[in-house]
Amino acid sequence: MPVLVPSFQPDRRLVELVGDLQAHPDTSDILIVNDGSGPDYSALFAAAAAADATVIGYPDNRGKGHALRAGFAWAIANRPGEPVVCADSDGQHAAADIRAVARATALMSAGLVLGTRNFGSPRAQPDAEGIPWRSRLGNRATARLFAWVTGLHLGDTQTGPRGLPRAHARLAVHRPRRALRL
Repeated sequence: MPVLVPSFQPDRRLVELVGDLQAHPDTSDILIVNDGSGPDYSALFAAAAAADATVIGYPDNRGKGHALRAGFAWAIANRPGEPVVCADSDGQHAAADIRAVARATALMSAGLVLGTRNFGSPRAQPDAEGIPWRSRLGNRATARLFAWVTGLHLGDTQTGPRGLPRAHARLAVHRPRRALRL
């Protein structure tokens, strides 16, 4: 199953993620969508492609929702019938966690699989600075709103790793731009 990684102006962690995912067969089919990062980032995308990731993209930044739709469209055309796992390129999610979402997605025939981050865990911190307070606050606020609207309590509504069964991926291509962001 493809691992879809939308990416805008990445750093070395993108290439490291590709290497870590390539090491295991359940996450070795990697699709990176260059969301108009510009020429300064072409060496990083070339390094990811040299590590056997498929890299597609477009010249101007259109946002994460557009990058996800472009990736889903590619997956539907090139990996028909397969579920898709989405991951971020910023180093917040370990390859082992992305693989866990992939395994759960393979087992779930119709459900959406969401990974979660533990904001209190040092493992969840992408770097020495940790998770910015605005991200923490925003996630808490949207989690409460989501629970109020749906009755479902999610600890992390803005999680990067998600597993979508093939039917969900097909629907995602036809959703309005903002509908792909929870």
